[in-house]
Amino acid sequence: MVTGRRRRLEKADIWLVNPQRGVKLLTDRFNEAFRNHVRQRNKHALAAALHDTFRSEFWLGGIWLLVASLCQVMIPFTLRFLLNFVTAAYDDAAVEAPSPHPGPPLSTGLGLVFGILLMQLTQSLGTNQFIYHGFMVGAQARAVLIAALFEKTLSLSGRARAGGTVDGIDKDEDGEGYSDGRIAALMSSDTGRIDTAAGMFHLVWAAPLQIFLAFALLIINLSYSAMAGFGLLLVGIAGLTLALKALIRRRKAINAITDARVSLTQEVLGSVRFVKYNALESPFLAKIAALRGKEVKAVTALNATRNALNSLSVALPIFGAMASFILYSKTGHALAPAPVFSSLALFTALRVPFNLLPLVIGQLADASSALQRLTDLFMAEEHKEDIQWDETIEEALRVEKASFVWERASGEGFKSEKQTEPFSLNGLSFSVKRGELLCVIGSVGAGKSSLLSALAGVMRKTDGRITVGLSSRAYCPQEAWIQNANFKENIVFGRPLDRDAYDAVIHACCLGPDIDALPAGEETEIGERGVNLSGGQQQRVNIARAMYSGSPLVLLDDPLSAVDAHVGAHIFANSICGGHRDKTIILSTHQLNIVHRCDRILWLDQGRIKALGTFVDLMANDAEFRDLMSVAQQGETDEARQPTKAQMADPRQPPVLVDGSLVKDEERADGSLSWDMIKAYVGSSGHVFHGVVPVLLLVLAQSSNALTSIWLSFWTSKRFSLAQDTYMAVYVFIGALQALLLFAFSASVSILSGRATRRMVDVATARVMQAPISFHDTQPLGRIMNRLSRDVEVMDNQLPDSVRMFMYTVAIVASIVVLLSVYFRWFLVALPLLVAAFLYATAYYRSSAAPMKRYEATLRGVMSARFGESITGSLTIRAYGVQDQAVRRVHDAIDDMDSAYLLTLSNQRWVTCRLDLVAISAVTTAGLMVVLLRHGVDPSVSGLVLSYCLAITQMMQLAVRQLSEVENAMVSTERLYEYGSDIPQEPSQQMEGVSAVPESWPNRGEITMVNVQLRYRPGLPLVLNGLDMSIRGGERIGIVGRTGAGKSSISAVLFRLVELSAGTVTIDGLDIAQVPLGVLRSRISIIPQDAGLFHGTVRSNLDPLNRYSDVELLDVLRRATLYNERPHQGARGFPNTAPRRFHLDTPVGEHGANFSHGQRQLMSVARALIRNSRIIVCDEATSSVDLETDANIQRVMMEAFAGKTVLTIAHRLRTILGHDRVCVLEQGRIVEFDEPLGLWQKEDGVFRGLCNRDGIARGDFRRHGRGLG
Repeated sequence: MVTGRRRRLEKADIWLVNPQRGVKLLTDRFNEAFRNHVRQRNKHALAAALHDTFRSEFWLGGIWLLVASLCQVMIPFTLRFLLNFVTAAYDDAAVEAPSPHPGPPLSTGLGLVFGILLMQLTQSLGTNQFIYHGFMVGAQARAVLIAALFEKTLSLSGRARAGGTVDGIDKDEDGEGYSDGRIAALMSSDTGRIDTAAGMFHLVWAAPLQIFLAFALLIINLSYSAMAGFGLLLVGIAGLTLALKALIRRRKAINAITDARVSLTQEVLGSVRFVKYNALESPFLAKIAALRGKEVKAVTALNATRNALNSLSVALPIFGAMASFILYSKTGHALAPAPVFSSLALFTALRVPFNLLPLVIGQLADASSALQRLTDLFMAEEHKEDIQWDETIEEALRVEKASFVWERASGEGFKSEKQTEPFSLNGLSFSVKRGELLCVIGSVGAGKSSLLSALAGVMRKTDGRITVGLSSRAYCPQEAWIQNANFKENIVFGRPLDRDAYDAVIHACCLGPDIDALPAGEETEIGERGVNLSGGQQQRVNIARAMYSGSPLVLLDDPLSAVDAHVGAHIFANSICGGHRDKTIILSTHQLNIVHRCDRILWLDQGRIKALGTFVDLMANDAEFRDLMSVAQQGETDEARQPTKAQMADPRQPPVLVDGSLVKDEERADGSLSWDMIKAYVGSSGHVFHGVVPVLLLVLAQSSNALTSIWLSFWTSKRFSLAQDTYMAVYVFIGALQALLLFAFSASVSILSGRATRRMVDVATARVMQAPISFHDTQPLGRIMNRLSRDVEVMDNQLPDSVRMFMYTVAIVASIVVLLSVYFRWFLVALPLLVAAFLYATAYYRSSAAPMKRYEATLRGVMSARFGESITGSLTIRAYGVQDQAVRRVHDAIDDMDSAYLLTLSNQRWVTCRLDLVAISAVTTAGLMVVLLRHGVDPSVSGLVLSYCLAITQMMQLAVRQLSEVENAMVSTERLYEYGSDIPQEPSQQMEGVSAVPESWPNRGEITMVNVQLRYRPGLPLVLNGLDMSIRGGERIGIVGRTGAGKSSISAVLFRLVELSAGTVTIDGLDIAQVPLGVLRSRISIIPQDAGLFHGTVRSNLDPLNRYSDVELLDVLRRATLYNERPHQGARGFPNTAPRRFHLDTPVGEHGANFSHGQRQLMSVARALIRNSRIIVCDEATSSVDLETDANIQRVMMEAFAGKTVLTIAHRLRTILGHDRVCVLEQGRIVEFDEPLGLWQKEDGVFRGLCNRDGIARGDFRRHGRGLG
C-alpha cells in the first residue's frame, strides 16, 4: 500500500503466496480428501473434499460472522434505551415546574453511546474478518479446483473426452464429452462461481439467525404485533428458497449454451489462419452470434428472476415494519418513539441480510451447478495404461491378437442410421526386436497413425495384449505440439540438459542453421502452436524432442512428410538410421523410397496387417508389394549429400522480436477505473438514456424510502391533525411505491447491462476474428479465450448485481448524510473532517488497488494460456510421461495469479476497516448530539435520525465491498472493450467507396505481380523483395526454392493475409488491394498443408453456407477418394477396399480429431473442388497421403482444374514436373522462371541443383508428360 502510494506498482512488488497457501500443498490435501469421499460413495464428494481442505479457515470466518451478527441485532435494540433516555429528558424539559424525579443523568446517555460504539467496532472487526477468511477460502478453492481439473484432464480417457461413459453407468450430463473448449469453460467460469459463492456462504445460515434474533427483540418492543411483520418475512424466505430451484434450472441451461459458444470460439480461433484463407469469418461469426443470442436470452431470464427476488428482499423489511406498526397501533398501543424507532432500526438492520440473501442464493445456485459439472468431470473415466511393461522379455515390443478402437466423436444430433462406426484396428499380432527399425506403410486411412497412437497408449485397447520390453517410450505425433517456451526448452522438454546429446540431436535433425537464423538462437521464444516456425521446423523439433528424450522405444508418425526431401534424407540417414540405432524405432511413412532401408516392413490395410517382413522377402514373395514399389520413385541418389546451411535453414516469416521474445505481455492499464470506460459501457447499451434511467429511479426509490421513515416520525409525534387510518394509508402507499421503484431500478440495471454486454461481446468477438494474422501469432489462444469466456461470465452475471448493490448502498449512505445534516446542523461541522478522512483512505487504497487488480487479470491470462496450451498437448505430455512437469508449470502460474489476487483481498479489508472507522465516527457524533441536545430535540426526530444513522456502518461496508466488485468486474469490461476498440483490424470485408467486383471475376485467372515487397511487421526484413511475375490464365505454375526462400509468402500475398509493403498484385487486371477481403478470399481457393476441420459433419465442413446439393457434395467426396460406391483396385499401389468411407452426415470431432491427417488433407481437396474457383493455390496439398492417393489426387486436380490457374507451392519437386512453368525463389526474389525441363537443362541453375538433390533425372519429366523438346 505504501509503495503504491509513492510510485507505480511493478510486478516485482507483488508478494509471494504463503507456502501454507501454495496450490501444490492444498491440491494434494484436496485430492486425498476427494478420494476418501469417493470411496465412501458420498454423492457430494467434491463439496465435502473442499470442506475438509479448508475446514479451519472456513469455520473461523463463520465464527466471526456470528459475532458480527449478534452485534448487528443488539445495536438497534440498545437504541431503545437511548431513546427512552432522550424521551425522559425531553419530557422533563417540556414541564414548566421542576420535576421531583429528575431524568437520568448525562452519564447514562454517554454510556449508552459508548456501548453502541464498542458494539459497532466489534461488528466491524467481525464482518471484515468474515469477509477476509471467506474470500481467502474462495480464492484458494478456485486455485485448487483449477489445479485438480488440470491434473484430471491430463488423465482423462479418450472415451471420456469423446463423450462416452463407463459401461453400466448412466450419467445425466449437460454437455457431450470434454472438448478443449468445454474444459476451458469449466476452468474459467465454473471455478470462479465456486470462488464467489464460498466468500459469502455463511450468510445462508447467518441471515436467518439474524432474522430470528431480531424477531425475539421485536417481540420485546412491539409485543405480539411483531408477529405480523415476522410472518411476512417467513413467507418471503420461503419464496426465496423456492426460487433457488428455478435459478439452478436456469443456470444449468445457460451452462450448456456457454460451453457450446466457448468451444466453438476456441475451435475457430485455433484454426484462424484456415478460416481467413477460406473467408469463413462471417458464417462462423453468425454461428457464434446465434449461440450468444441464446445465451443472452437465458441470462436475461435468469436476471429477471433475480430482479424479482432483489425487489422482494428489499421490500420485505419495509412491509414487515408496516404490518407490525399498523397492528401495534390497531391494538390500542401508542406509537412511542423508543419502541417504534428501535423496531424500525431492527427492521432496517435486516435490510442487509435480506438484500444479500437472494444474491447469495443466486451464487449458491451457480456454485451448485458448477460443483455438479466439475464432479462429473472428476468422476469421468481415466486413461488406463493398456500396455504391460516387462523388461525381461526378449523383444522390444510384443503385440498379441490386439484390437483397438477410437472413441466416437461427440456430435449434435448425429444419430443418423448411416453413421459410421469409429475406426478400429483388429487382430494385430507382431513383435519388434530390440534395436530394430520397423516401417509401417499403408494407404490413407489404413490405420498407420492409429497403430502408433495405440502403441503410445492413446487409442483404447479392446482385446489382446501389448508388452513392452523397454523402460520408456517417446512419441512423435504427425502434428507437432509446440509449447510457448524457448527453442531449447521445446527439445529438452523438462529433462536435464546434456550438451553433447543436445548438439548431436540438433545436427541430426538439421536444426543448426535454423537456430543460427533465430534472433536469440536457441533462447528464442517459440510462440504458442509454433507460430514462428514453419511446418517443417515444427516437425524437426518434434523429432529432436523424441530423439533427445533418451527413451529406448521411439514412435515416429510420418515425421518426414512436412520436410523437404533433402532434409528428410538427412534426418533419416543421421537420426533415424544413423546415430540413434541403439533405439527401437517404429516409423510410419508414405515415402516408399526409404522402406528398403528399414529392417522390416508392416503393411496395414483397413486396420489389419496385410503383410509383414523384410523388404527382400516381400519383394520376392508378395506380388502386390512389388506392384506397390513400382510406383515409388527411388529418390536416394543424393541422400548422402549434406545439405548446405542455406538449404537447411527454414525460418518462417511471422514476427520474432529482437530479444527473442515473440508473445507480447498482456497490456495493463494504469490507474483506477476511468469515466471514459463507464461512458463506453453505458454507450454500448445503445443510448445514454439507459444509464440515466437507473439513477433517476434510484433517487426516487431512496427518496420514498426516506419518506417512509420521516412519515413514521410524523405519525409518532402526531405532527399533523390526521386520523390514524390516514397515517396508516399514507405510510402503506409510500412503502408500496418504494417497492415498485426498486423493482423498476433493478430491471433498468439489468436492461442496461444486458444490452451493453451483448454489444461489447459481439464486437470484441468480431474484431478478434477480423484481426490480422500477426495479432493471433503474438497472442496466446488461452489469453484470448480468457477474455471471451471468463470476462464474459463476469459481465453477464457479476457486474449487474454488483452495480445494482453499489448504487443502492451509495444512495442509502447519501440519504443518511443528508438526513443528519438537515436535522442536526451541528453535524455539518464534523462532516468535512469525515469526508476528508473518507477521501484520503479511498485515494490511498485506490493508488495500489487498481494496478493490483489489473496485474491479477493479466496473471490470470497467463495462467489460462498455460492451462489451455497444456490441455491441447495433453496426449504428447502423457506419451512422454512429463505430466509432473506440466503440472508444476500450471501450479506456478496459479500461485502467481493468486499472489496478486490475495493481495487485492487484503487491500480491500484494509480500506474497509478505515472507512468503518469513518462511519462509526459519524454514528458516534450523531449519538453525542442527540444526548447533548436531548432537551430541545423531539424524540421522534432523534429516533428517526439514529435509526437511520445506525445503518451507515453496514452500508459503508457493503458499499466498499460492492465498489471493489464493480471495479473487478469493470476490469473485465475494460479488457473486452480493448478487444472491441484497440486491436488492429484487417481491411474491411466489404470496403466502401470501391466499385463493385463483377460476379464473374476472376474469369481468366491472370495474375500479375509488379515490384512486390512484403514484410510481416515494420522493422523486420523483407521476405519478398521486388518480385515481378506474370501468370497467364489457366497456367499451372510450380513455386519452388530452398526453405526460407519465400514460397509460402506467395499465398500470404494473394490472400492478403499480410498487406504489401510496396508493389501491386492484379488479378484479371483488378488490383486486389481494391477488392474487399471477403470477396477476394471467396473467389480463390487454397489447399493448405495444415487442413482445418471443425466440429460438425462432413456436410457442414464442405458447405458451411449451405449452397450446394447433396449430389454435388457427394461428387466431390468421390473425386477426392473419400466416398466410393464400390471397392476397386487401383491400377498400381494400395487397393481401395473401403466402400462409403464417409458420407455427408459423418460426424467430425473437434479439430477433425476422428480423421487421419491424410483424410483431413483430402477434405481440403474436396473443399477446393466444390468451390470451383478460377485460381487455386496448392501448398503441398498431398504431403500426408500415400503415393497412389497422391497420384489419384494429382490426376483429379489436373482434370478438375483444367483451364484454371494453379499455383503449387512444392516441397516435393516431383509434384510440379508436369506444370507449365516453374518459379524458383531465392531470398525473396525470382531467380529462375521457365518450363521445368528448360530449367533442368541449365546445369548450373538453381532448379537443376534442387532436382539433383532430390534425385530427379531427365526421364522423370517424360513420365510427367513433358517431352524432351
